[in-house]
Amino acid sequence: MQNMKDEMLEFEFNGMPVGYFEESSFPYSDGIYKYMPYRGSGHYELGQELKKGKNAHCSYNDGGKKVGFEVVEHVEYGTLKLCQFKDE
Repeated sequence: MQNMKDEMLEFEFNGMPVGYFEESSFPYSDGIYKYMPYRGSGHYELGQELKKGKNAHCSYNDGGKKVGFEVVEHVEYGTLKLCQFKDE
């Protein structure tokens, strides 16, 4: 069972949960970040978008503020390259 910290760092793709960041806080700048993927349609669909050569637009809620970002690469298992963070 995941703890409260993990639930707070959850992100989604097209409204479907993908996983949660294994960082001390949500990312806000371009870079490579560790995450724990969920087994489900959100993670699967994100992977399909990347396989098509497209960026996958994802988002998270941080204290009631929705933040969008682009996943540009699945670097390795549990690691994503992110960019273009903006408030939505």
